[in-house]
Amino acid sequence: MTSMRITKPILLIQSRPETAVSDSEYEATCRFGGLAPEQVKRLRAETGELEPVDLAEYSAIIMMGGPGHFAEEEQRSDEWQAFEAWLLPLLRRAIDENVPYLGVCLGLGAILTAAGKRPSFQYKEPVGPANIELLPAAMDDVLLRGIPRQFEAIVGHTEGYVDAPEEAVVLARNDSAIQMVRLGQCAYGLQFHPELDAAGVELRIHAYAHAGYFAPEQEQTLAEMLRSVQTVYPQMILKRFVELYVAKNE
Repeated sequence: MTSMRITKPILLIQSRPETAVSDSEYEATCRFGGLAPEQVKRLRAETGELEPVDLAEYSAIIMMGGPGHFAEEEQRSDEWQAFEAWLLPLLRRAIDENVPYLGVCLGLGAILTAAGKRPSFQYKEPVGPANIELLPAAMDDVLLRGIPRQFEAIVGHTEGYVDAPEEAVVLARNDSAIQMVRLGQCAYGLQFHPELDAAGVELRIHAYAHAGYFAPEQEQTLAEMLRSVQTVYPQMILKRFVELYVAKNE
């Protein structure tokens, strides 16, 4: 596969403590985004090494999912409070300065929390296939040109949204939750996972069998069922984000 030509690296923010899952997520982001590994700088936030970020050094930010929560809770760990204090102002600047951003799952909660609205545990979805429907606002969005009005994707989250802050344009949803938003010119959030294929989702199912996303006894059945899910359009969105906002084809 020919990689994209980019002048500055992409900052990939990850927060999964399981190294195998984190590495798979990174590899899939590169593969489906058309990126070479050296074009992506990984920042594993779960390590607590939250270095200052100069946005001018990066062509874009991609933030993937993870086990954390932005929903209101009575108590937050010191580590999570430090993460929010580092992350939310960074994403607010990205919106205001038109730095391309693609947030996936937890990354959706991050960008909307930075815009002033936290998700709710009420709007969760079990791990599985979901039908995503584009809304009228999506028809003129350059990232979604050629994407069918309805497509299949893989979801699985313990918090979500049914309404968004005023500055956000809701681009897609399903019966359970908002599935895609845009803020500013080029900051996007996805509730579904564009980086997952059959192998990636099976790895996560086994890694998170006891994390509350589904009943543990469903582990094998769920893994077998998700092997048949078609994820071509979610992957196309990831690839197009890179093409439109951070790359030129060689």
